[in-house]
Amino acid sequence: MHVAGVVPDPALQCSNKTNNWEYSRFRLTKPKTQASFPATSVSSRIPHSFPPVTRIPYSGPQAGNIYTHHEAHQRMSSIPAIHPPNQPGQPPLPENLVDISRLITAYYALHPDPDVPAQRVAFGTSGHRGSAFAASFNDDHIAAITQAIVEYRATQHTTGPLFLAKDTHALSEPAFTTALEVLAANDIETIIDEHLGYTPTPVLSHAILTHNQNLKLHRADGIVITPSHHPPEDGGFKYNPPSGGPADTTATRWIENRANDLIAAGPDNPAIKRLSDSRSRSDEKPYRHDYLTAYVDDLANVIDFAPLRSIFF
Repeated sequence: MHVAGVVPDPALQCSNKTNNWEYSRFRLTKPKTQASFPATSVSSRIPHSFPPVTRIPYSGPQAGNIYTHHEAHQRMSSIPAIHPPNQPGQPPLPENLVDISRLITAYYALHPDPDVPAQRVAFGTSGHRGSAFAASFNDDHIAAITQAIVEYRATQHTTGPLFLAKDTHALSEPAFTTALEVLAANDIETIIDEHLGYTPTPVLSHAILTHNQNLKLHRADGIVITPSHHPPEDGGFKYNPPSGGPADTTATRWIENRANDLIAAGPDNPAIKRLSDSRSRSDEKPYRHDYLTAYVDDLANVIDFAPLRSIFF
């Protein structure tokens, strides 16, 4: 398997022959040929000295020069000097543009170190936020958080469907796929947008409340994948219980602690159940829902549109 990645500085080549390549799946090799990339396609969190894109093979040491997990991780997750912030109403500065291909690579290639506080799962306002570049929002995080949510909802006897939604941030799509794989493996009835589109947080809450209206059993909950107002390279993962709103600190603390325990056990922890992406998106599962129409049609029950019609029509 090959994914896009970055070539480490030759100065960081591993010269210690005692290093075991099996220590990590993350191994970098020099490219046979060098590719070019646009000078403006640079993340505000990637050093400008990063060389061109190459391949990260998940194979044995015979593939090329081997680097320890720490060395490779340090190269990809380094944080450069802060650039001037973008101004409202103005195009973003070229140096603040995010290289999306590298961001997605980092999501899958970097693995959090459970001994580094900044790389652990940490819930803020109902959810976990971070960046794949900083190894604080990666496939390992989302798989562990989703598994923790599955286990938490079981303790709360939440046996209804789980509504899953995402926003337009670049990391939302891979996080959506990871979550779907874990939910499907745990046989959770999952409901997603019928067109795999983007769903605002209030629309997800509306779907949960509408489903749970007059229900005492088989109540639904949800996950919305969004970092809210955070910058483009960030991702966010939030849990909404059957009340429809943000989870309280009791719930988030339970989920956070369990997710960190799962991550600490390693990336191949059998306690985290997963199906392949193709199986998790089969015809039988997940179920499709028209989030947008259901929400818009219900607006007339809370908004008096008559004064608006007199103004605009």
